[in-house]
Amino acid sequence: MPSKLITMCYVHNCTEKITPEFIIREITAISKVSATDPTKIMYLRIKVFVPINPEVNTSIEEVENGDVIHLVGKISIMATRTTVQTVQTENNYSILEFEIEEYLG
Repeated sequence: MPSKLITMCYVHNCTEKITPEFIIREITAISKVSATDPTKIMYLRIKVFVPINPEVNTSIEEVENGDVIHLVGKISIMATRTTVQTVQTENNYSILEFEIEEYLG
């Protein structure tokens, strides 16, 4: 499902692979979900294709562990888990409890 994303992230891990046409950067980034609760975060798995051809213009810079990056753009999102629980209503809020496991593959 295509979606638009604008967020600041902390680079937790970054690796590179070289192919004949691209440098592929695989990044695990951490982004805050709540401005008031620092424990609410999400892990993002990002794959970046940087052309090896120096004539191709790109605004993608090198990334190292510990960097803070600004992500802007259209992304594809795929749900990897489903739940069969029903939504509960509490204090006019809809609540659906489920467990998310960290996957850093």
